[in-house]
Amino acid sequence: MRDLRDTIDNPRFREVLTAMTEDMEGGKVLSQCMVAHPEVFDNVFVSLVRAGEQTGRMPEVFESLASALKWQDELTSQTKRLLIYPAMVLAVVIAVIGRNSSTAVSMRIKRNRSLAQPRPARRQRTPSPN
Repeated sequence: MRDLRDTIDNPRFREVLTAMTEDMEGGKVLSQCMVAHPEVFDNVFVSLVRAGEQTGRMPEVFESLASALKWQDELTSQTKRLLIYPAMVLAVVIAVIGRNSSTAVSMRIKRNRSLAQPRPARRQRTPSPN
């Protein structure tokens, strides 16, 4: 556990591993140490580790957890990739709507200004003598 802690770059996770190492040295088992950090280890993760501890099948549990975490990571990255195109289309649509709205507003302002100006007096037609 110390070796893992020393190789981690994330300072918050390093703190968690340090606390877990101290707890394990104090006599707690791994699942009990994980329960103390619910922001890092969810209930399913802790329950699987506890089951592995009770059955003595920790290697299988860790392999299962590793594959599940890898799948979850791949799913997250694929979802992000799939959302990039719709997000770009949405941005373009918003930009076009904004441009059209600003153009319409400026045209209305010009029209209102022209209506506010006094119109020239209308000349009356005089009938032409035939």
